[in-house]
Amino acid sequence: MKGYVFIAGKDIGAYPATVAGVARSASRLQQDDTQDRYEGRGTSAPRCCRAPAYNEQTLLYERPMKRQPCNLGFLVADIARLMRRTYRQRQQRSELTVAQARTLVHVARREGVRQVDLAETLEVQPITLARLIDQLARAGLVERRPDPTDRRAYLVYLTRAAGPQLSAIEDVAASIRADALRGLDAREAALVIDALQKIHANLAGG
Repeated sequence: MKGYVFIAGKDIGAYPATVAGVARSASRLQQDDTQDRYEGRGTSAPRCCRAPAYNEQTLLYERPMKRQPCNLGFLVADIARLMRRTYRQRQQRSELTVAQARTLVHVARREGVRQVDLAETLEVQPITLARLIDQLARAGLVERRPDPTDRRAYLVYLTRAAGPQLSAIEDVAASIRADALRGLDAREAALVIDALQKIHANLAGG
C-alpha cells in the first residue's frame, strides 16, 4: 500500500512509505525549493547552492569530497609504501625479499650492530629479526659473532658474499630514486633531501 508523503506542508507525490521513498522525496523538494529562489532571474541555481545528489542504491546524499590539506606523516608513509612496492617489482637480480634486503642494507650501514639494536632500528620484534638473520646467514650473506661485552648478545657482520647482493640492491634503489625525483632539477632534489634530513634529525633527536 502506498501512502502520501508530506514534507514542509507540501504534497510531493505518492511514494512507498519507506526510508528510500522519503529520502527521494526530500531530495526532490530541496532541489525544487532551491531552484524556486532563482526563478525569474534567468539563471539556474549556482553549484554551491544545489541540493546534493541522492544515490538510490546507498540511500545517501552524495557531496563532492573536499580536498584535504597535505599531511606530512601520511605523505612520507605513502612514499615509502610506493618505493617498497616498486622495489618488489624491480628486484630481478636479487632473490631477497624486501625485508631481507632492508635488513642487509642496515647491517652494511652499521656493521657489528647488536641484534637487539638492529631490531629496534627496523621496528620489528627481536624474534622476527632473528628469523631474518637466520635466513641471511643460511644464504651466506651475514654472520653472527658473540658480543665481547655481553655473553647473551650477538653482533651481526657482513660476509664477502654480501657485496654483489648490496650492489644489486643499490642499482634498484638508484632507479627508484631517479623516478621519484623526476621533474626536479639538481638544486630542487638537493633541497628535498636536505629538508627530509632535517626532519629526520628533529625527530630522532626528540
